[in-house]
Amino acid sequence: MTKQRLINWGLTLALCALFMLPVFVQAQALQNPVFPPTVSGNTYIYSGGTASAANASSISFPSPANGPVYGQSTQTQPIGGGRTVPITVRSRPSPAAVAKAIGGFASKIATPLVVGVALWDLCNELGFGCSGGGGQPLTVTKPDPLVCSTAPCYQWYMIGAANRGPFSSVAQACAANAAWLIDYYAPRLRGPITSGTIGVSSGCLGTLDGNQTYVWNVAHDGIQVPPSPSAQPSTLTELQDAIAAKSGWPDSSAITRVLPEAIAAGNPLPMPTPYEITGPASVPLSPTVTTWPDGSKVTDTPQKNIQYGPNSVTVTETSTKTTTSPEGVTSAVSTTTTNDPLPKPEEAKDSCGLPDTPLCAVDGSGTPTAEELPNDQAEKSLNPVKDFLQNPFDVIPRLPTINWAFALPTACGVVPLPAFAPFVTGVDVCQFQPMFHEIMSVVWMLGALFGAISLFMRSSLAD
Repeated sequence: MTKQRLINWGLTLALCALFMLPVFVQAQALQNPVFPPTVSGNTYIYSGGTASAANASSISFPSPANGPVYGQSTQTQPIGGGRTVPITVRSRPSPAAVAKAIGGFASKIATPLVVGVALWDLCNELGFGCSGGGGQPLTVTKPDPLVCSTAPCYQWYMIGAANRGPFSSVAQACAANAAWLIDYYAPRLRGPITSGTIGVSSGCLGTLDGNQTYVWNVAHDGIQVPPSPSAQPSTLTELQDAIAAKSGWPDSSAITRVLPEAIAAGNPLPMPTPYEITGPASVPLSPTVTTWPDGSKVTDTPQKNIQYGPNSVTVTETSTKTTTSPEGVTSAVSTTTTNDPLPKPEEAKDSCGLPDTPLCAVDGSGTPTAEELPNDQAEKSLNPVKDFLQNPFDVIPRLPTINWAFALPTACGVVPLPAFAPFVTGVDVCQFQPMFHEIMSVVWMLGALFGAISLFMRSSLAD
């Protein structure tokens, strides 16, 4: 029982820690906005920031609509008077930074890449093949431009050349005979040797006598052949270069799903100065009504007005005062505008306990050291530790003692039913008492057997 008590206490503490972890992580993330503002009078100014694991939940990457990737972060900003507004800040990260974040994510991905994983989809979108993960290094492949991978495919021949074929494509034939063609036409032909098609004719092209022209014909026999595998080894660097070279992404691009995963996994993404900020145009405040002795009323209706620039938020407050006579006639309306300074935002605290961040620790500043305590007080503070070392089981709360005794009831009597007299005066259940005893004996025996087996299995698993 002693060992089992220790196991139960350990499981309880572990469950408490698991329940508190999401709350702790969320609290850490809220302290690190993607775009921390600075205050200048009644204006917030937003400079560049960083999307990291600490604030990954507050940034998203909407559909690029065939344009560059952009991220938007929803932040809650104080505007004075105890009010806050949700604002949306948008910024376009550089293609090189996007490629670096995704490359870092791909280099340490822990789960196997399968259909449906965002990174796998992005590789296919760019014409690459990605596999691996789950403890295995990432394998990247790319299409072979010299191989016909899409039907219709033919066997191509370069009649009269040093290597006549067959070839999988015109480009493969020209590449295989490029050196021979330059030597054959020397010194009139200069490279590079490429392939092309004019009408129904295909062949190799080069600069002959200063003019770009066909220099050799390549033809097929008209018999179609199955497409050939087109993959050839590539590298993660080539994949990153392809991402960085992309100037526009389609609406259905997987990059909008890969970037949040990469950032949450500990690959920070620098975000430049915002290009757009949106939010509510105004926030009404609680009005106040002043009643004068003559029965007239003055209603003061304040309101926060918010103007948005590309990277700034300016807050002003207008106060509209309306005077109403006792007869209900409005006699005067005046509006004043104030530019009160905005509250300074709290400084962002360093994150801890997240991917690629330091471990969390308790700030012990201000705690007195042992040298600062009197000797008797220091000795007294160690008494609980000494008691625990001498007899640790007295410190652990004791569970109630289980009583295995069980006794079936022996007394029995007729259950009276006066409401149904004179037809039925009572029900005699005593005639069924022996049967109930037998059933309960079996149930108790099975319960005891199940409990013994359960204790044995839990102790075995604990060992």
